[in-house]
Amino acid sequence: VQRNFTTTAGPDVKISDTALTAPLLAGNINRDTLSTAELSGFIDAEKIADDVIVAAPTQQAIVAKTEASRKAKAIQPTTATSSVSIIENLTITGQVRDQQGQALPGVNINVKGSTIGAVTDAEGKYSLALRDSSATLTYSFIGYVQQEMKVDKAKDYADVQLMEDATQLSEVVVTGYGLTRTDGEPVVRLAEPIGGRKAYDTYLDEKKIYPQQALDNKVEGKVVIEFTVGTTGALSDFTVIRKIGFGCEEEIIRMVKEGPGWYPSYIDNEAVESLVRIKTRFDLPGK
Repeated sequence: VQRNFTTTAGPDVKISDTALTAPLLAGNINRDTLSTAELSGFIDAEKIADDVIVAAPTQQAIVAKTEASRKAKAIQPTTATSSVSIIENLTITGQVRDQQGQALPGVNINVKGSTIGAVTDAEGKYSLALRDSSATLTYSFIGYVQQEMKVDKAKDYADVQLMEDATQLSEVVVTGYGLTRTDGEPVVRLAEPIGGRKAYDTYLDEKKIYPQQALDNKVEGKVVIEFTVGTTGALSDFTVIRKIGFGCEEEIIRMVKEGPGWYPSYIDNEAVESLVRIKTRFDLPGK
């Protein structure tokens, strides 16, 4: 690009003290054009010396802002303490076992006070991405005492041993859901009986009818069943996980089918299928 310029070395021109700009501004340079090489020299000088060269049309001088002038006008960094809160990201992995050291699949791990959670796999292992390294994790599983553990910032793993709960009569646990997100941290809301889990536990304990066969044979113990909650809340695929026989499993399935309805699980407001396990205990009257 060629434009008409007049460059003079007079009192109106402040010569840069850099070695690159000095040859171009020294002496009396009076001509109508600047060559490509000379123009490149100005550009290189600006990049290296950080001087801003302002080229004026004919009859105006080229003014070079010196390094001292640039520093005088520069914005100085503030020393005030930032009030922005930094969220630390941490991925916790671990394994959940029972009192005998056996892996527990289907254990619910949740970040206390949030909807973030995970479920242990067939080997009792889990992985959970946290937004806050000071979070508290809760571990819950049918027939076991719920346990809480505060995340250790110095560790990226948390192995847990759950203790069996001999006093608990009934419990509802969502063991998994059917959609996995890989493009970011999802917002998960797990399936829940209408009226809440506490009311559902009460329903199971109070409305349970002890089968006559079980009474006659003095049968008692824990029964665990599993079923699917569909995207519309419909229940299907009932499976017995732990049985004691004599009609006890059929009684629990009957109660679930005839009892309160269910809300499905949601991931980012999208309804998904999920697995639910229900555990209840049959104790002979008078005990």
